[in-house]
Amino acid sequence: MTLPCAAPIIKTHDLRVYYPITRGALRRVVGRIRAVDGVSLSIGAGETLGLVGESGCGKSTLGLALMRLAPATSGTAYYLGEDPPVDILRARGNDSRRLRLAIQMVFQNPASSLNPRATAGGSVAEPIRLNRLASPREVNGRVERLLTMVGLGAWHGRRYPSQLSGGQRQRVVIARALALESRVIIADEPVSALDVSVQAQILNLLNDLKAAMNLTYLFISHNLDVVRHMANRIAVMYLGRIVELGPADEVCTAPRHPYTETLLSAILVPDIDVQRARRRIVPRGDVPDAAAPHEGCPFHTRCLYAKPRCEVEVPLLDEVSPGCHVACHLAGELTLAGIDAQYAPRGVKP
Repeated sequence: MTLPCAAPIIKTHDLRVYYPITRGALRRVVGRIRAVDGVSLSIGAGETLGLVGESGCGKSTLGLALMRLAPATSGTAYYLGEDPPVDILRARGNDSRRLRLAIQMVFQNPASSLNPRATAGGSVAEPIRLNRLASPREVNGRVERLLTMVGLGAWHGRRYPSQLSGGQRQRVVIARALALESRVIIADEPVSALDVSVQAQILNLLNDLKAAMNLTYLFISHNLDVVRHMANRIAVMYLGRIVELGPADEVCTAPRHPYTETLLSAILVPDIDVQRARRRIVPRGDVPDAAAPHEGCPFHTRCLYAKPRCEVEVPLLDEVSPGCHVACHLAGELTLAGIDAQYAPRGVKP
């Protein structure tokens, strides 16, 4: 089922990315890791869709698949910002070039995503030159304007990555992503490698750029608190599948999936008295092996509310209220605590 979204710019249906497990000198395939296991969703033009989940759930792989940096096993993905739409997974020739111009990515670690032997300005100028978007005389001026847009000076363009701070390097990566005037930015944990004092600056910069340039973001993070600040809608991912999707405030204040409740309970609160009074939910067991076939709900082995039905029947991602989708057999029966309720101490209503 593909989730409805007003004026979608990217749409996927049953997208799967499986990595083969090989053994022996002949590299015989003995199994597959289901990194992305049937994801269907839409990203609306001009919105920020937050994608959250714990490490290893498939968030980054989904972003890489949309960038064609991870080969998809099956399913479809379309970029709808062109007429006719472009098949992301099978685009060749001119269609492939159109995708490169339309969709760019901001990676998690700016130190590893920049060429250490190229200056910051050279890294920003390279995609402009390769795609011939400006004459040689115009490139330097365009680079300076991009650096200014992300809060850097022209002199930063003459420095190498090793001469820049972590926040400055990430600003350079953002400028490079904007160099092709892309409409969609896939931001994969863009602030997790930065100091806390710098994170807010980068998040505010991304929001300002979105408003100024009408950008669309797929914002990938494991931090629900950060995603709530950034996103219009939130998709919660577990073991390669979307288990809940809805407006950001509703997902955080009225979660409908037990896994979302677990993630919310892990958010730290600055007030130590409130933090001590909050209900900490610790899921039982470990994350199932993504390479082993499993029946039923993927979260049932760790869920505190699991019923026999959950062990044998896979829940579908159904709409339980306007704009809110959840893959849980018990979605209509459970009353789960949201982030605002957890911020309140015991005996005090939020």
